[in-house]
Amino acid sequence: MFRLPREEANAYIARNHRHNKPTNGHKWSVACYEGERLCGVAAAGQLVARKLDDGLTGEIRRVCTDGTPNACSILYGACARIARNMGYKRVITYTLLSEPGTSLKASGFRNCGEAGGVSWNMPGRPREVTQVTLFGEEQKYPEEKNTLGKAVQVSVGSKTGRNNMDDFQRKYLTEVGRRIQHEGFAVCEEKDGLIPVEWAGSHLCTVNGNGGVLYEPEQVRRNGLEDAFDLVRETVGNTLAYMRQMETAPRLLAEGLTGDYRILAEHNGTLLAGHQTQYGVEFVTWNRLQDGTLWQGHYFNTGEGNAAAKRDFTVRSGLLPANVLFTQEQLAVIYDAAQNMTTMDLVSNPEQDKLLEGIMEQIEEAVPQVIDLANELTQSPKQRLGEMQQY
Repeated sequence: MFRLPREEANAYIARNHRHNKPTNGHKWSVACYEGERLCGVAAAGQLVARKLDDGLTGEIRRVCTDGTPNACSILYGACARIARNMGYKRVITYTLLSEPGTSLKASGFRNCGEAGGVSWNMPGRPREVTQVTLFGEEQKYPEEKNTLGKAVQVSVGSKTGRNNMDDFQRKYLTEVGRRIQHEGFAVCEEKDGLIPVEWAGSHLCTVNGNGGVLYEPEQVRRNGLEDAFDLVRETVGNTLAYMRQMETAPRLLAEGLTGDYRILAEHNGTLLAGHQTQYGVEFVTWNRLQDGTLWQGHYFNTGEGNAAAKRDFTVRSGLLPANVLFTQEQLAVIYDAAQNMTTMDLVSNPEQDKLLEGIMEQIEEAVPQVIDLANELTQSPKQRLGEMQQY
């Protein structure tokens, strides 16, 4: 299985699909190969039916193969897994009434019955709507016909509702809500296993108990919220990683230590541990003496707790010397200086200019909020690399 650009997927569909044309648009497409031979493609993404578009449902728009055995099932299964990773809770697709749906059944889909619907040709928006039959001829799509085919769907996430969440999902949602809120976002009350996130008074995205982030890409782009969304997504990923690690990490036992502390890392006599509290996960680094006694604990709480604790562990354990690590504030100052050099044309040659742009891009990836941080430190408005102007 490989990712396939939309143009290539649509070209394959135009050449090989028995009764459908290429899509007008889709979010992702994948290709199935037998050896080096392309034997099928699938295209999936936004729902066509507006009333079904709840932000949690994706649609497989096209599946097209050359008849290679099991290719359809592989493509359906791949689309469902991608949808799960993107945070969708279910995926739907449609088949003709004349099709048995064998590949769909093999992929875990279930038949939901005949799909209702009307023609796109409406009095308020007259259109000539056609359907290509299995025999290749075009015919008018009768407006009175309301059976477009069989609708099938597969659930790709956990069951909705807080009562159906497991203990880990409940703890994770509580923790990730605190972390996102600490970053300055408005976090709404969890409902049915989902946490809506707002930024500047507008809905930004929704986080689910599986670590998925649901959002509308066009809305994010249109409102210039890419940086805000990236920060939420990074926070979600980091939180999910350490919460999963704590689930399986061994318990830390030491004289005088009470509570459920989990060992997340140990090197050269230094420990990094995590502890679930009513206020969120607390991280601690200790030196462990030869008799097992813990010494000189450094405590890190909500917010930068995990990242700061890992930096502290790295230095205390001797994995890296302290003078090779930069704080976020230091990186913000470096970013500010690099941007000033490029915008004020202070670079001496193209190679230096390219290096400075690379430095800024690397800092933006490491510290998504670097612009805001630089503004606070320098009191001078900064711009993203792609928005910079030359003077």
